[in-house]
Amino acid sequence: MKKKTIFAVLLAMTLAAAPACLMSGCSGKTVYLADDNVTVITEAEYNQLHGQTSGAANTSNAAASTPAESTAAPAESSAAPAESSAAPAESSAAPAESSAAPAESSAAPAESSEKIVITFVKPEKWETAYAHVYEKDKDANLEETKKNGDFPGQEMTDNGDGTYSYEIPSDIPDPVVMFSDGKEGPNQWPRVSPLAVENGKVYEKG
Repeated sequence: MKKKTIFAVLLAMTLAAAPACLMSGCSGKTVYLADDNVTVITEAEYNQLHGQTSGAANTSNAAASTPAESTAAPAESSAAPAESSAAPAESSAAPAESSAAPAESSAAPAESSEKIVITFVKPEKWETAYAHVYEKDKDANLEETKKNGDFPGQEMTDNGDGTYSYEIPSDIPDPVVMFSDGKEGPNQWPRVSPLAVENGKVYEKG
């Protein structure tokens, strides 16, 4: 409401000044309203004043229309390249060790199956022949001595040709032998030291 009143007053002042201007020879002048004042100026003064005003306005508009510099710095990528966390898988398969141990031979070395056989030429006066076999360097009369029995031992096999044969027991180590006719007395050979047993040997009293 106040602005409308001010405008009406100014308009009335302008209309009042116009006849005065015409009466005093104001031809070529313009009525100018500025800061609630009515001023009569020439056209050249009006153009000069209007040019300064419009120039200031243009400068203000140019400043306002200058594009604002972008303050937004390009965003740096915060996403660092992901490092691979997957380490190469190590092979857990160790070379299989052979659990098969070389088979041990369970076959014990075979004992010699060779038979030890001796032959004795019986003297003519003897009715038969016996062989008393026992361990060497052992007393044949002792119980612990390995032997084929107490004296006179065991009777030999008659071969029918005046010779007698006997197979030595395999459990008597390093055997020795003494021959007799199976009786206590002079028909015993040798009388003192026994003879070493030799496989296949033929023994004869001299």
